[in-house]
Amino acid sequence: MGRQYAHLSADTQTAHEVGKRKGARPVILAIRAADAFESGAAFYEGNDSVWLADYVPSAYIYAIPR
Repeated sequence: MGRQYAHLSADTQTAHEVGKRKGARPVILAIRAADAFESGAAFYEGNDSVWLADYVPSAYIYAIPR
């Protein structure tokens, strides 16, 4: 999508609201952020409800059941 960073919502409610901009039933993915950070992934604070990441290894990403 031409973005410099992956934009990560700080909570599932925000993620759901943002996801609904693109479709009625968004799939919400969660990040095991502490584990990803410990393995070297970098996270940056974007604002109060958004975090940014250059890259998150897929081993730390999982889908939240609907």
